[in-house]
Amino acid sequence: GIKMGFFFRTAATVKEINSAFAAGDEIIVEKHDRLGLAYVHGKYENSLLKYGVAGNSARDYTVFAVIVKDIVSPGEMLYKRQYVITGTVGDIKSKSSSFSHEVNQGKHTGEEVTSMLSRPLYFFTTDFACFGLSMDYDSFSCQSDAKLACLGSTMPTETLNSMLFVVECGDKHYVGHDAYHFSPKKIADEIIRLYACDSMPDITPKFTLLGFVEEDGCKRLEGATYDSSFCSSTKPSSIEDEL
Repeated sequence: GIKMGFFFRTAATVKEINSAFAAGDEIIVEKHDRLGLAYVHGKYENSLLKYGVAGNSARDYTVFAVIVKDIVSPGEMLYKRQYVITGTVGDIKSKSSSFSHEVNQGKHTGEEVTSMLSRPLYFFTTDFACFGLSMDYDSFSCQSDAKLACLGSTMPTETLNSMLFVVECGDKHYVGHDAYHFSPKKIADEIIRLYACDSMPDITPKFTLLGFVEEDGCKRLEGATYDSSFCSSTKPSSIEDEL
């Protein structure tokens, strides 16, 4: 006859396993095509795929690493498109081949990244004592007497490249480009202690990056208070009218 063996990953003893079966029990074995797994990664001179079992440890997953040997400068974006294909051993090769021309790898320049991901920011105020912002001028609402104070961007551009911060130390606040505004003065080691508030040893500063603006383009907001709920009623008429 045919002898078959079964392998169980279990802490149970042989006696405990045998006790689960009674005389006359049947074990029905159905034959199915084995399952397969493929990784479609492409072939590039500056990238490689490393895979293996990672030692003698028993694992129920595949260990692998994708390594790209390239230099990504500030502002650039590396992209890599790959596919994990599952199916039966009989059809996994044909399924994987159909995706081989879909893999892709490359870099986007800083200008391309900015054009794809940056969004405009609109800073509004009433009397330059309090202000708010929106990422969508056409759909956002603000206080009825709000005026457009300045423009910004969620990412640096050629002209909008200065970071605009809100820095808070206790009841003091500052709006501008200087993140060190409330930091203690430099000491002998020339270290700037960004994590401390000058003359306030028990207070930690709070920083909020609002976006990127033109150098001194939002200077009139320097003494104003940022209010995230400032825009909540009626939008101003148009950007042209406010500027």
